[in-house]
Amino acid sequence: MSVVTTVASVLPAFLTGALGVQLRDALGFDATGLGFAVASFFVVGVVGSAALGRLGERLGARHAMTIGLCTTILANLVIATWADRWLTLAIPLMAAGAANALNQTAANSLLGRTSADDRLIFSVSVKQAGMPAATLLGGLAVPGIAQTAGWRWAYVAAAAVALGALAIVRRADPTGRAGPAGPASRPDLDPITFLVLATAVAFGAYMAGALASWTVSSAEAAGLSAGAAGLLLAGGSALGITSRLLMGDRADRRSGPTLPVVARMMLFGAAGLVVLAAGTPASAMLGTAVGFGAGWAWPGLFNGTIVALNPSAPGAATGITQTGTYLGVVVGPVVTGVLVDGPGYASAWLVAALSGVIAAGLMLVGQQRLRHQNGP
Repeated sequence: MSVVTTVASVLPAFLTGALGVQLRDALGFDATGLGFAVASFFVVGVVGSAALGRLGERLGARHAMTIGLCTTILANLVIATWADRWLTLAIPLMAAGAANALNQTAANSLLGRTSADDRLIFSVSVKQAGMPAATLLGGLAVPGIAQTAGWRWAYVAAAAVALGALAIVRRADPTGRAGPAGPASRPDLDPITFLVLATAVAFGAYMAGALASWTVSSAEAAGLSAGAAGLLLAGGSALGITSRLLMGDRADRRSGPTLPVVARMMLFGAAGLVVLAAGTPASAMLGTAVGFGAGWAWPGLFNGTIVALNPSAPGAATGITQTGTYLGVVVGPVVTGVLVDGPGYASAWLVAALSGVIAAGLMLVGQQRLRHQNGP
């Protein structure tokens, strides 16, 4: 339930990034407009993630996912049928973004309440692997659908993915395992620690959002064909999936804090974006591999840690930290688009890399607060 819901929920955003060249040509907007279009998906989460996390706790995972997936299906079909300019693309993306914010926290709540303690971080990492899985599908959609049947059919295919996820959710056991947690549940960490960690992931998500949204367009600008750039995104996403699974499995098998590991992954991801700034076909391939393998693989480990640290209300807790995530992925594509239209891709990637370095530093500050709160 958690994995398929995650894939279906985030697919509209990453599909839009992957289809950026086709959408800009067909609907008549520039790189800045593409950045704002991708950001529109996540902007709802900035203001509503915490509230939607609490709503998901009250509704229960199965009912929350049902509502979210129905909204996702409708949004994809509206884009496929009626999108003819920037506004008619952005409005349904915002609706899909609200559904994603609800579905993500509901999935985290489900895993926090049903996973074995010694496999909890791995379970959340499997769920978080749905994010790069969605970018993989978005990358494959460029040569597989957009260049053959047309970009609108890619959104029809995304609606079909969401419909399949809905069928799985509706067939799931509706008994107490996915039931509501009750209105009294509250996260376990203190508000200042939440603030530090949410700020850290905002900077980290800036880096990740820029990478996921602009890999294809940047690779084309570096000299790769549209089909090859789409396959590059798919390959990078496959590395991100593998890394999330491996790091989650390792975290459950080792002792010691996990947030310093998250910080190191952010730093490696930033290094990959510096490589992308070189703007050659070789740097596009190497930078994408490093960026996705590390800089887009840390969310599984981070969210698994937050779920583990907040057993009373895992969905509400991740709703708070994901406010930072959504802020980062709103700002990242927009600022990157502005920089691409201005000084170019090199400056855009270097700014995103700097964001990853800041995120790593704040993550270590968060770890210090946890040590003082919980003891050595």
